Amino acid sequence: GEASIEGFEADIRYLPGVEGLTLTANLSYIDAEYTDYIGNCNQTQIYISGAAGGCNVNKDGSLATDAGGLLTGTGFDSQDRAGTSLRRAPKWSTSLGLNYDVAISDALRLKTNLNATWEDEYQYDANNNPYSIQDSHWMVHTSIGVYAADDSWALDLISRNVLDEVVIINGAEHPIAPGSPQANFVARNMPREIMLQFTFRPDLFF
Repeated sequence: GEASIEGFEADIRYLPGVEGLTLTANLSYIDAEYTDYIGNCNQTQIYISGAAGGCNVNKDGSLATDAGGLLTGTGFDSQDRAGTSLRRAPKWSTSLGLNYDVAISDALRLKTNLNATWEDEYQYDANNNPYSIQDSHWMVHTSIGVYAADDSWALDLISRNVLDEVVIINGAEHPIAPGSPQANFVARNMPREIMLQFTFRPDLFF
């Protein structure tokens, strides 16, 4: 098969004139789609009446083999994916960041970070099942910490996925029994994480 990927990305780094404060932003657009690819039919096409559109390719040229379900006897066993998007390819995404790093004494510095990312909806199933769409979503991560001015050690309180957003990162159709509709199983992102991290660099300490 073949695919076409086009897009652009822009990054901005802004220093607002406040000591230690840096603002960042990113915007990207990607148009990623198959241009020539014959793939498997999805379970919606096979088992839901009126949803078989696109599952109309007889790849092996035999009426005796088909995708089953509502397509039994048609010979159709595949779909033409040309013009459909690649898996996990959101068209738009953006990120906004705030970093603050300042001295609180001659030997100690304070640092904090806030990062928010947004992704457009995307398809996460390899067979382009219309029910396998991850909605657009925000993710927020933050941290605050202190560290030695000579960078020999650091102590950070880190929180990832602050909003505890559930995001599907992968999924596939899984057979329950031969000749029956399949279940869709998914893998999600990590839930909210809060951790305390200590970093020690002995080569700089001694």
